[in-house]
Amino acid sequence: MEENEENEKTNLVENLTDNNSWIRVIYMLFFAAAFYVTAWVVLAITILQTIFKLIKGEELKYLSEFGWSLGKYLHQITNFTTFDTNIKPWPFSYWQGKHIQRKNGDK
Repeated sequence: MEENEENEKTNLVENLTDNNSWIRVIYMLFFAAAFYVTAWVVLAITILQTIFKLIKGEELKYLSEFGWSLGKYLHQITNFTTFDTNIKPWPFSYWQGKHIQRKNGDK
């Protein structure tokens, strides 16, 4: 029983002193802040698109495409911060900015 507890303590110390884990925590804090800022930008785009739709009767295509790419960015951040992937989002990897055609003629 004592040997098992000793191994657990050793593993805990190793985990807490692992530099890679602490670097990952720093990246995660950075991306959590980026997520927060990006969510506000998405809200602003939503408001602008609604205003343009009400006034002009149509949305701005470039804002729609930018909103789509921001959604992809938020998805990448979520995947990284929840340990689903080790690939860091932009600015450490590519920005997914192309608008993909959706099925059934949707935007």
